[in-house]
Amino acid sequence: MGQLLRPFTVLMVATLLAVQAAANTDWGQAGPFPAGQRSVTVTRANGSTFTAQLHYPASAAGANQPFHPQAGPAPAITFGHGFLQTTSRYATTLQHLASHGFIAIASDSEGSLFPSHGNFASDLSRCLTYLEQQHATSGAFLFGKVDVAAFGIAGHSMGGGASLLAAGSDVRIRALAVEAPAETNPSAIAASASIAAPSLLIVGDADTIVPTASHGQPMYNALRSPRQLANIRGGYHCGFIDSTGIGCDSSSLSRADQLLITRRLLTSWFALYLKDDPAAWRTIWGPDAPVDARVTLSADARMALEPRSITDAVPAGAAFSLDLQVRNSDESPVDVEVVIASPSGGVPAWQAAVSPAAPRDIAPGAARTLTVSGIAPSEGSDDWLVTVRNVADGGTVAWSAVRLESRCSADFNRDGGIDGSDVESFFEAWSAALPAADVNLDGGVDGGDLEGFFVVWQAGGC
Repeated sequence: MGQLLRPFTVLMVATLLAVQAAANTDWGQAGPFPAGQRSVTVTRANGSTFTAQLHYPASAAGANQPFHPQAGPAPAITFGHGFLQTTSRYATTLQHLASHGFIAIASDSEGSLFPSHGNFASDLSRCLTYLEQQHATSGAFLFGKVDVAAFGIAGHSMGGGASLLAAGSDVRIRALAVEAPAETNPSAIAASASIAAPSLLIVGDADTIVPTASHGQPMYNALRSPRQLANIRGGYHCGFIDSTGIGCDSSSLSRADQLLITRRLLTSWFALYLKDDPAAWRTIWGPDAPVDARVTLSADARMALEPRSITDAVPAGAAFSLDLQVRNSDESPVDVEVVIASPSGGVPAWQAAVSPAAPRDIAPGAARTLTVSGIAPSEGSDDWLVTVRNVADGGTVAWSAVRLESRCSADFNRDGGIDGSDVESFFEAWSAALPAADVNLDGGVDGGDLEGFFVVWQAGGC
């Protein structure tokens, strides 16, 4: 029969309660931690060095403050600045990530008029190596403070393209989220096909410096991992930075609004994939996506649960069974886990079992059937979200909305009593072959419905 949804496992109940508690999370607002900042020196493999700006959850806001004692070990994000931009122009975004419990490290390198995109990508990866080293070094500022299994990468413009280059070769990177990524040399578009991490590309439809059609869109098309292209309506290239510089563009969308939207997208993405936050999937892959109404979202989870919605009626007290298909559109086999919850994230009112509860090794291009079965209660309805979660990345989800209704045919006229008026109403509907007379819900109106109605009517109800 599969895994019974009630009683739930302790872990599942905790997950569902966490979803309910965080349902109103606004990822664009500051998180619970003050943001600290300090300059650090990163050493490359060849012995040369560069500076980077470290933003982290701190005991108090400001430079060189102590690391917050309740924030570690913290996921970490390496960030790449845009062409001729300083890391200070991204301070509010980096501080925002720190306030939500992330370590953000932004390389100051390759700020010249003739930057090396390949070297910049290498430096972004080297920042992660620095964090690994600091985490493991007794007495270091970050000793024991870094979740070295939860690395992400982000960046803007040139830094976004360099992030794609780095993610294509660095297997430590679990999630990528970039802003107006620009094509680079070597090609970030070509590198996109090698990225295994779930990838979010945030672009603006008013960007006149790095148009989406020739940069972000072909990158998105080339990606073979779970991917999203979030297009901010009215978003412009310099709206992703804190202040306007020479050669910047503009739009009717305010900078404050664009930064707010960007923070919502970035923070929810990294919360899902680096923190395994159970609330974040609803605004990324789930029924609340996109996270902001001013975003036009293209999304490809590399898998689907079909059909997307089901409404079914079940005779009260009767067994029911629903079949759904998990379809894998990826180039690699996929393992998934199945969860059934109410739309609010709680435990469904109806009891059911799902089989298989954790389908494994679904081949590329193949589909696997999930069967959800149970017994309908006396009367009423229930709404479910049936979800399948990609085990490999822990956050990519496909889902279907299910509505189930149980009917007690004895009270045919729905007046709250069971008497001769129900017989009269039933015969009128049965004689006219109306759908309401299909009390056994087999798709036809015939003698089986007549027999089924009188069995429950003579029994006084369902």
